[in-house]
Amino acid sequence: MKIFFLIPAFLLQCIAAFSQYQIKGVVTDSIGSPVDAAVVVLMNPDNGTSIQQNITSADGAYQMNMAGNTQLYISCLGYKQYVSTPFTVTKDTIIPTIRLSSENFVLDNVVVVGEKQSLALKIERGKMIFTPKNSSIVAGSTALEVLKKHRAFLWMATTISA
Repeated sequence: MKIFFLIPAFLLQCIAAFSQYQIKGVVTDSIGSPVDAAVVVLMNPDNGTSIQQNITSADGAYQMNMAGNTQLYISCLGYKQYVSTPFTVTKDTIIPTIRLSSENFVLDNVVVVGEKQSLALKIERGKMIFTPKNSSIVAGSTALEVLKKHRAFLWMATTISA
């Protein structure tokens, strides 16, 4: 008879041990505009390893499930990273709005390299092979129009009838 009371009690403890609670919040910038695509990480506060990750939506919102001790880490390009103090999740939690401050940085040098697209023109077995891959000559053109635009070919006006 006692076993019938122990089994439900044991099952309830197992369910409570594996239950997860919802954590929600919003990330904004210093003027209150939502920060889109910020990385939100729930970390183990003891060793700093990632438990769960998410990315904020267009309205700066995030939502994850967790139970136990955790720490919140938020980062986004152009903003200083945010690290919360460790906290314990024992029920559904709404984190107060987190405001990220802008991070200014200066680049030392920026080098822009441009290359002219060359046309591949080669001769194999006495035949000229023309490959206009990735060329502005090809954009929106038929094969006949491409040949007319290329300087290597002498175009003779002839009429082709079917």
